[in-house]
Amino acid sequence: MQLLADRAVKTTKAWLRTHPEIEIISRDRGKLFREAATNGAPQAQQVAD
Repeated sequence: MQLLADRAVKTTKAWLRTHPEIEIISRDRGKLFREAATNGAPQAQQVAD
């Protein structure tokens, strides 16, 4: 498992872009994670808890 340096959209989006095999993202309803997931992994289905 890898931990990111921070919770910034830029950091998360960059990491997601390096993993195009991601199909599903489970995330909370926070705006930061929604934006990062939408822009960093547009191919992935998002599931919010």
